[in-house]
Amino acid sequence: MPKGILLLRASARSNLTDWLFSILPIITGLLGSQILGTLFVWQSNLHLKRSLEAVTDSGWLAIPTGTAAAGLTSLKNAIAAGLFYALSVGAGLTLLTWAVLKLHTRLSGKNRNPLIFMALIWLGLIVAVNLKGFTIYPSLFVVITPAVTALAHYFTKPETNHKRDKSAWWLPVVVLLLLTALWFTQISNNLFIIVRDHLLLSNSLGRSINGYYYRHTLHAAEAFKSFRQKFQKTCRLEIAKEDKNALRLKRLLTNRQILELTSSRADMPVDIQVKLTKNEIVLTPARGQPLVVDAKAFFKNPGSWFRRFSDQNDRLSIFRKIIFAGLLIGFPCLLYLAFYGFLSTIIRIWVYPDKTIKVTSCLCLIIGIALFVPVLGGVQADFPKHHIEKILHNSNWPEKVRALRQIENQKLEIADYPSYKTLLKSGQVVERYWLARALAISRNANTYQDLSILTADSHPNVVCQAFYALSRRKNPIGIKIIQNKLTSTGHWYVQWYGYNAMKGLGWRQKKSN
Repeated sequence: MPKGILLLRASARSNLTDWLFSILPIITGLLGSQILGTLFVWQSNLHLKRSLEAVTDSGWLAIPTGTAAAGLTSLKNAIAAGLFYALSVGAGLTLLTWAVLKLHTRLSGKNRNPLIFMALIWLGLIVAVNLKGFTIYPSLFVVITPAVTALAHYFTKPETNHKRDKSAWWLPVVVLLLLTALWFTQISNNLFIIVRDHLLLSNSLGRSINGYYYRHTLHAAEAFKSFRQKFQKTCRLEIAKEDKNALRLKRLLTNRQILELTSSRADMPVDIQVKLTKNEIVLTPARGQPLVVDAKAFFKNPGSWFRRFSDQNDRLSIFRKIIFAGLLIGFPCLLYLAFYGFLSTIIRIWVYPDKTIKVTSCLCLIIGIALFVPVLGGVQADFPKHHIEKILHNSNWPEKVRALRQIENQKLEIADYPSYKTLLKSGQVVERYWLARALAISRNANTYQDLSILTADSHPNVVCQAFYALSRRKNPIGIKIIQNKLTSTGHWYVQWYGYNAMKGLGWRQKKSN
């Protein structure tokens, strides 16, 4: 084999080894968070499964149900949902720790200020997540993730002495800031929708990522929700038989998805215990401080008292903020860092080492802008109304989606554009998704059957929007359609949408649902 090829292979292996060792602390921190996240979700799932069984035994309709509920005992689902924590709180804490340690190393280890800064943040987070009472898993996240990242940093193989352009070390940071500023220009309520439509639902890889997100994030989110954020809550009631407000209280709790468990589950922990006396109501959480409320004041504005009860006993509020910061900052930075590092490793094979930073940074900027261009396509001006029929029939999918969104936003009658029928069998998920949204505001009875067809769609996002559209149409027959789907689908997110849609159509929980 030619000597040049052998040298090229050796250089590639050396570069890849250096890159892997340089990111080993990050991998270690993420792995630690993944393990903690898996255990956190696993414990939450098992508790939820037990609650759902108690809710069902008490005669209520529990969500999730069927195969979706059976999946709560799956370790595979817990691992998949645990990835949410690795890429949110794990990414944020890991990268913060790694950046501080890198800065400390760059200062030749003589300046201790970065380490003092990190120690103060660490202690502050530990105190913050336990302000309202000790929380096991949030405490483990903020203790273990930085700790294993720091240990991995100090015990990994030092980088080899490649010639580097140290004068341009700041360039990757500048590119990251530029891309952040560019994407920030599109921050709005529609940004997630545009990204999902143009970068996820429009291609097979994106659809896989989208499907993974909607299949597993409810498992992850259930673990850190507050009382009022939970979809269904369990309760026990202690009411004097002669109390005239007993029936009123029961109805109020049921309408707020606070479902009473029967005495056959006496050992089952509940989210809230409600005691009604002649003059007051006592709300007692599973863990925390009870809230005593004057009965008249409670019935006058029950929502405000439940919010106060929830906020008073919400031990995970700070942890949720840490998760949000990780998603908003840590995860994008992690993607950028991983892509930059891998690209730099490849480029170093072909480019002089002292030029690698500059070339890699320029390529990252170009690729970031290229990914941004489709997002701009989601915020273009509306079409003239008389062009919509032609667009739905002949145009490419981005223009069809724009037309469908225009129909929904301007409350146009989709039946006036007969070409929409071809979209019922469209191969583009995003087209069927927005078709369901457009059908939601139709008042033509002939379009109702089309909407029913979309409730049997193969993609869960389309089914969810079909359920939403049924609730907007306000036809009670939709309740039966949705109920049939709830028993056949094994997708928790679809069941959640269907349940809310039935409520929107006037359905209410009753015993033996």
